[in-house]
Amino acid sequence: MTEVVAQPWNKRLAIVLFALYAASVVYIVFCVLAGIATPHWVLTSTTLLFFGFAVTHAAEQLGARSMLVFLGVSFFVSFGFETVGVLTGVIYGPYYYTDKLGPKLGVVPFLIPLAWFMMMYASYAIVRAICGETRKTLFWTLWFALLGAMTMTAWDLGMDPQMVRQGHWVWTAGGAYFGIPVHNFLGWLLTTFVVFLLYRWYENTQAPRGWQFDEPFALLPIAAYAAQGLATIVTDAAIGMRAPALIAFFAMGAFLLSAVSRLASKS
Repeated sequence: MTEVVAQPWNKRLAIVLFALYAASVVYIVFCVLAGIATPHWVLTSTTLLFFGFAVTHAAEQLGARSMLVFLGVSFFVSFGFETVGVLTGVIYGPYYYTDKLGPKLGVVPFLIPLAWFMMMYASYAIVRAICGETRKTLFWTLWFALLGAMTMTAWDLGMDPQMVRQGHWVWTAGGAYFGIPVHNFLGWLLTTFVVFLLYRWYENTQAPRGWQFDEPFALLPIAAYAAQGLATIVTDAAIGMRAPALIAFFAMGAFLLSAVSRLASKS
């Protein structure tokens, strides 16, 4: 008789949270295609489910301590940059958040730092798939951080116009990219580059912990990135923003296909 080995609780929880997140994405896409208004609580719960999945998956894949470091760096850097950005307009351009995203920590909705982490973790997984096990050198540390920042910012190319159209935040001076300043995307690159750079420096001080993509569990963050991209692209197209949808399709798709192609070549 084959002995069944029980999975760690955080691994089981990560799988459950991913399944619930994926179901939420499917429901959102269905509502969009059917022309049904998606309840606001569904959008909020989808973010929380993705965040919960990212935390539990990272705890299993990277280890609890590394997950906490990644989460802490991501939360405080993104919250700090967002706060300075809203108050001064220096980092992303002049903007402010409306009340649609719920309670705020100062001038930044509480959901925002959570959303930064969930997508940065998914972007981190994609870069790990593309680059493999990199060396602990300055070049690889900088390259990993830059590639992660670009993978993450690719999402904003489709997400930001959509959220502005739906009234979640307002760009007070407009901008060249569908009413958004190009400055914003440079700010996204800077924010995520700093997070990835700091985390990679920490990771370089730790014993190597490989990320083997030969089991489905390890692939879930990449699937989450794809699901989030799908929801963004479909919603953009459905509300008449086909150009941002097309741009996001190629931008996010380039990193996603690179990761898939690299993994397929190793199988």
